[in-house]
Amino acid sequence: VAGRETEGWTVLKRAVGDVVNDQDDVEPEPYAYGQWVAFQLSYTGEGSLYIRNASLPWGKWYDYPDKDREVAAPNGQAIAPGSILYVAACGRENSPSGTEGTFEIWSSTSKVAHVYFDCPWSGSNKLEINRFSTQYLL
Repeated sequence: VAGRETEGWTVLKRAVGDVVNDQDDVEPEPYAYGQWVAFQLSYTGEGSLYIRNASLPWGKWYDYPDKDREVAAPNGQAIAPGSILYVAACGRENSPSGTEGTFEIWSSTSKVAHVYFDCPWSGSNKLEINRFSTQYLL
């Protein structure tokens, strides 16, 4: 688990990818369910922030933490002050593929950040967060 907290803005990123769980009593996840990412987004400023331009070339969006509950792309979902929004994606069950995607965080008038993630079936995970507004800290 890696996170960064700043005044007014918190992003917590959890990506398991191809990390192996060393507990013997835990059932392995069905194929690509082991390749997942979940972003916990919270905002404490004024107004709301919004998810836009969410896209997944690989995998599916899911209702965190339930990978069996597929949901539509989170476009238009709001992060109201003091609330938490999860944006989560994983590979498809019984498919030898991971998940890869992007989404943007917007204020009502401007792009705040562009997020790219890749949790492949094999290889290393990637995360890129590009900041577009100096008004917000990531």
